Amino acid sequence: MNWDDLKLFLQVAQSGQLSDAARILALDSATLSRRIRRLERAVNVALFVKSSRGYVLTEAGRALVPRVSAMAREVAQGAEMLAPATPALSGRIRIGAPDGVATSILPRVIASLTRDHPALTFEIVSLPRMADLGRREADLAITIAPPRGSGLKVSRICDYELCLAASRDYLQRHPPILTRRALVRHASVGYLRDMIFDPGLDFQEGSGLAPPGTASNSALVQFAMVRAGMGIGLVHAFLLDQAPDVMRLAVPDTSLTRTYHLVRHPDMHGPSIEHIDALLRDGISREIDAKSGPRIEDP
Repeated sequence: MNWDDLKLFLQVAQSGQLSDAARILALDSATLSRRIRRLERAVNVALFVKSSRGYVLTEAGRALVPRVSAMAREVAQGAEMLAPATPALSGRIRIGAPDGVATSILPRVIASLTRDHPALTFEIVSLPRMADLGRREADLAITIAPPRGSGLKVSRICDYELCLAASRDYLQRHPPILTRRALVRHASVGYLRDMIFDPGLDFQEGSGLAPPGTASNSALVQFAMVRAGMGIGLVHAFLLDQAPDVMRLAVPDTSLTRTYHLVRHPDMHGPSIEHIDALLRDGISREIDAKSGPRIEDP
């Protein structure tokens, strides 16, 4: 039995799709299919059944997964013992992230990382939900609420602030907004309530704003709506530095704090990924801190 074929088996089992596993392994699908058939011949039993849902594990395949996973962990731990104290960083990392941080924070962070570590490459997947790490949609995911009971490794990145804001044009066309009680009389921009995938994104509750007249499932689209003068919205404070025509409101007790977390699959371990994890968290934290800036008062 070939250990390399077992590693390929494990990736197909985790991905559920031959094409997804082939992309992660940098193999073509035909080669991967041949390797899986070779393994099945070696063990003399079918490990997968092809279906409309992809490659589905047989009973024998399901029994084999935990054993191969344990073998992979042992191999990785042995490699860690032999690895140098400061590992050379290389490889391709795919990061799943909400659109605000994916667009405004991550590009600058990974640009800095790849300057220091040119053998590293990154892919950013912006999704209106958490990336499915079990199906290898991404290697790492940035989330607000840490997933529970999943076995995933979760590390805190940093807090970030959401503040009430409106366009300069909107504020010039309306009376000054100085108290929470005044907010309900204004048009508001917010999330599509039926498409909020994370309870931490439900900013409207308790904000003092009227129910949103215009809404989107995207934080960036909401920010664009605010910038276009369509109403008041709770926006990421780190977005304000790129829009001098959007003003932060000086209404007391209206800002919110949320926390970003970095999540990865437990099979991803070793000194290199630990180092990349730490560098990403540090870079994101510093970039958010630099972009959040001082309060912009309501004129």
